[in-house]
Amino acid sequence: MTVEKCTVVEHRELGSGYFHIVFDAPGIAGAAIPGQFVHVRVPGLEKSALRRPFSVFNAQDGRLELLYKSVGRGAGALDREAVPKRTHHVDFVAGLDRRERRGAAADGLV
Repeated sequence: MTVEKCTVVEHRELGSGYFHIVFDAPGIAGAAIPGQFVHVRVPGLEKSALRRPFSVFNAQDGRLELLYKSVGRGAGALDREAVPKRTHHVDFVAGLDRRERRGAAADGLV
């Protein structure tokens, strides 16, 4: 299991409530593959809610990308809290999903 505090690099609305968010996540992105889950401590909900699972959309070059729809308390707080603060730090947990990564045996858990 890996815990990493990641920096928001880009966060934009795609329309109809969908968002694309990119994090600088060198500790997670190297082992992550699309479809795996990361568990996010959503800014503003730390004391009142569990981490929220988000599926990895893309991971490469030390960057982790999520594509999500702003529905419910967790994703809604993510778009309200992280959008105005491009350098906002978000706490991730990864490593709860064992799969092979990019054709090679994974040396860690993602």
